[in-house]
Amino acid sequence: ADELARLEALIEALESRKNELERTLADPAVVKEKGRSGSLIHEYNQVRQAVEERLLEWEDCQQRLAAAEAGPEG
Repeated sequence: ADELARLEALIEALESRKNELERTLADPAVVKEKGRSGSLIHEYNQVRQAVEERLLEWEDCQQRLAAAEAGPEG
């Protein structure tokens, strides 16, 4: 349960950063700045991948908790 809460908090923080980057990258002025937009796109891709990986971890954790609660006959 602690791991689940930790993952949920991490996913929330990562999704918040991802949304912030999406808003920033939607700004035409930022897109025109090649150096800045390139680094932001790189960060966005890293954050997006991290969200996907943490979601998979979260799903795995959920399944393990459900199996443990179901007991050996579950």
